[in-house]
Amino acid sequence: MLTLHINSLINRLKFKVAYTNPIVDELSIKYASIFNMAISFGEMLERKYGIKPTRDEIGFITTHFAVHMEKEFTNKLKKYNKIAIVCSSGGGSAYLTKLKLSSLFNISKIETFSIVQLKELEEYNPDIIFATIEITSNLQVPLIYIKELLDDYDILKIKQLVSLDKIDKVFISKTKDYYIKRFFSPSYFIISENEKDYIKTIESMAKKIEEDGVGGKNYTDLVLRRESFSSTVYLNGVAIPHPIEMIGNKDIVFINILKNPIKFNNKKINVIFMVSLQKENLELHKEITRDLFEIMNDKK
Repeated sequence: MLTLHINSLINRLKFKVAYTNPIVDELSIKYASIFNMAISFGEMLERKYGIKPTRDEIGFITTHFAVHMEKEFTNKLKKYNKIAIVCSSGGGSAYLTKLKLSSLFNISKIETFSIVQLKELEEYNPDIIFATIEITSNLQVPLIYIKELLDDYDILKIKQLVSLDKIDKVFISKTKDYYIKRFFSPSYFIISENEKDYIKTIESMAKKIEEDGVGGKNYTDLVLRRESFSSTVYLNGVAIPHPIEMIGNKDIVFINILKNPIKFNNKKINVIFMVSLQKENLELHKEITRDLFEIMNDKK
């Protein structure tokens, strides 16, 4: 499908025929890392074929990459072939939990165990354990503590957790704390009073991330390169600058609250969330920007 689309795109752009993409802004926010891949892909098309895709066309290319990434996430779920649920009794509530989890792990084998069946649990040798009570196990597999009765929001949080490449022991009730501790640090939180130039402000923030060894090589240049293609200043005073390629050594969101808003491209900026992630955690960029998208859509 991507090949067919690019074939058509090359032919159209030779005659300066470009399509309007009504969801390009939403794509650039919700699928920020994938949008960056599409930008790099567009630059390759320009070098190879002498055509320059518009921002709207980059949005269409993004949708093809997004489909691939969603398939990759589905493949991540497939690595959990055997799933164990441990609860106090192994009765009706365990069966309800099994039904809920089967909506996410629809091709996995799911078995339930009571607290007195830990020997049977080890013999089962699952790839991941969900438990409603604290347990001691010699199994070296991810352990996620859950509520007795899961709701749809819990399933969403579980989906976010299993998208991570490295999970050990996590309490689903403390998921928000887990994310906050993972991304935020007092060292990367500032309140500015005298900033007047948006580009200089994000350049200064990027240099700190780069000089601290957090963002990876050429982090500042990669942030400015992404900004030069299309502004990362979005809705209601929120900006989410990030590099065109994530090659960080640590997952960090650097926050800069502007006491005196900056104006850039006729938009007012009140708060800047600068993102640096490790390459293997690109899926987290989608989760971060989706959460921020919900926040920025609320004008108040």
